[in-house]
Amino acid sequence: MNSKKADLAWQRLVAAARTVHSNEETALPYGFSTRVASLAFSAPTPFSASLLFERLSWKALAVSALLMILCLASTLPFLSSSSNRDEESVLADPVSEVVDIGG
Repeated sequence: MNSKKADLAWQRLVAAARTVHSNEETALPYGFSTRVASLAFSAPTPFSASLLFERLSWKALAVSALLMILCLASTLPFLSSSSNRDEESVLADPVSEVVDIGG
């Protein structure tokens, strides 16, 4: 029943709006549409789960990038020390080295 009342009220409002003729007395004041638009865009957006997910995703991306940089920085000394080895030790046979040590 409530929707029927709302539909009837809406129909009466639309009919009344159609009968009004536009003239200077019924025109909107200067700047009214600009004020309404600025108020509409300045209103805070409603809270939604997708907005929360987006914000948390960006924060997680930043944290993971920071962790990646820290991990790379911590392994840099090991990577540089392995590249400075002698060519002999790299080409040597590890089995023969163990036999030489043991025997």
